[in-house]
Amino acid sequence: MIKKSSIILLLVLFCNLIYSQKEMKDYNYNCYCYLMGTNPSDIIELGNNWEILVALKVSKSLQDLNKMGIRYTQKQIDVLQTLNFIEKQSEKYKTIITILNAEETNDLRKTTKEIAKKIVSLINNDYLLFSKYLKDKGFENNTYTLFFSYIMDNIVWRKFEAEHILPENDITVEKPLWDGTIWFKYPERQFACGTNSKNFEKTIVASTNWSDISELSKKDIVDFDIVLKDLKTNHRITDTIIKKSLCQYEICDEKGNLKVPFFKKDNTDNFNIYCNDIATKIFKYLVKEVDFTTINKKYNIKSKGDAIIIIYHDIMYDILDILEENGLIKKPNAFSHPDKTKLTDLKDIFFIYEK
Repeated sequence: MIKKSSIILLLVLFCNLIYSQKEMKDYNYNCYCYLMGTNPSDIIELGNNWEILVALKVSKSLQDLNKMGIRYTQKQIDVLQTLNFIEKQSEKYKTIITILNAEETNDLRKTTKEIAKKIVSLINNDYLLFSKYLKDKGFENNTYTLFFSYIMDNIVWRKFEAEHILPENDITVEKPLWDGTIWFKYPERQFACGTNSKNFEKTIVASTNWSDISELSKKDIVDFDIVLKDLKTNHRITDTIIKKSLCQYEICDEKGNLKVPFFKKDNTDNFNIYCNDIATKIFKYLVKEVDFTTINKKYNIKSKGDAIIIIYHDIMYDILDILEENGLIKKPNAFSHPDKTKLTDLKDIFFIYEK
């Protein structure tokens, strides 16, 4: 028999859990948008704006907010509306940015996992060709980074943009602070990564696959304006100081020849064929096969474009997880053993390409 004190303790813990999920700091904030100065999250963090936005996930009148004991001023409501965080529907207001609590996030991730499984089955043969190509070229350790950062986090997004699938993100009088898609999820994924890129004259790009768990992946090692200009002109590193610095990471040899993937994006070789075939299958499945009407309604997402942005950020990691579970891909050492990372591990999460 459970003691009364134990029941009280369980209730307290449960209430604390629910409350913690309502704190903005506990949520993972994401932004796929154009910003003008202030980040939207800075505004949401002011006063009790977060509390109001969470309350208005289900449309309510100001009288409803009064009954809930939620403080607000009319000016505060007007500002939230002007900045496109909420919209007015008759006499009620509704939050129009996506805020997913624990139950919603976990439920959505079950959906994205199923979508990812279907995508993996579609791209499996192309992926095997892609990974074999890299192994044969001596870049097996770059497979994870090139698959994530070049194919999923680059080519697929460019296809969305080229087909005008994603929402517009232009700063206008009606949208003076930001435009695009912002969303909050709780809890964060156990592992996530991203891509940092630097370009020279928009013709040659250096990209690093990074993660918060890896300090090496966020390290600013040299002036990449010099590196990319040098490569654009000479197709190798000629600057003596830069060359010496990059040699310790094994990004180039003593003669300045690159030891990391360096390729042309518009080449018609097998590498680009495999990359584009994989990206096209991911793109087509998401655009044509996923029921976004149901997803938008269930999770309070404004449009198909917004939904693609939000769920694809999970699907990318789900695809990586499935491939890893199947023994077809493995995290680079910088991510799998961040506490034991060597300088030379940087070359496995780094690549350069010409447009």
